[in-house]
Amino acid sequence: MNSILTKKCPLCLSDSKSLWPKINVCKCCSCGLLFRYPALSLSELDVLYETSWSHPNDQLDETGATSFDLAQEYGMRLAKSLGLDNFKGLRILDYGAGRGAMLKALQDLGAEVYAVEPFGHEFLRDQGFRVFRSLSEVPENVKFDGIVSLDVIEHVLVPWETYGDLQRYLVKRGWLYLSTPNAGGINAQYFRSKWRELYNRGHLFFFTSETLESTLRKNGSAKIKRLRWFVNYHRGIFASAMHWLLQFLLRDGELRYLIFK
Repeated sequence: MNSILTKKCPLCLSDSKSLWPKINVCKCCSCGLLFRYPALSLSELDVLYETSWSHPNDQLDETGATSFDLAQEYGMRLAKSLGLDNFKGLRILDYGAGRGAMLKALQDLGAEVYAVEPFGHEFLRDQGFRVFRSLSEVPENVKFDGIVSLDVIEHVLVPWETYGDLQRYLVKRGWLYLSTPNAGGINAQYFRSKWRELYNRGHLFFFTSETLESTLRKNGSAKIKRLRWFVNYHRGIFASAMHWLLQFLLRDGELRYLIFK
């Protein structure tokens, strides 16, 4: 397929090429960032998410696919990565909290939890959580020891700005944990244009470890640590062994990072 120059890369402003025109995915010729162009407009994204939240348990791609069991494992592994046994005494914000699985897990580990969830705020408020529709609603005097953001950054229009803003809400020596699908993983590399993450219309960016680190450094983040977690997805013995190997090689389906203020 002949590559067609389309627009400037939103991250580094270099030329990009149309990689898979049928699904509107471009690749930067310089930094390698994969991004959707043309993407849904802001109003179209609003309609997508509002429609999904009308039946939140049926539209997990948009409202949060993390189960409570997985969230519990993520919470314990996050605490271990930070050298902690639990989150007692810590105030933690879940940015893009979805249906609240991670909020519950962090709360069970002792954290005082808050959420930012623009479309599912009523769903979370009905569960008793303190939730804001946007960062701008968070009081200026409220600071967080940590912020988590699971599979959200790929949905954000200008992620280098948003995740830079997030760090302003951290206390000194606070931390930000984020995860996102791995465009450098074995599934993405094998399936290419048929990789399932490409077909989520709300996904605007598809990150490899290199492009995600470039995105984070663009907002001034200097202390970045990629995490290698051996997550048990309770599959069969062969599938579990293969997944552990991919996690060891950092070729699994998820990128996980800690950013320190």
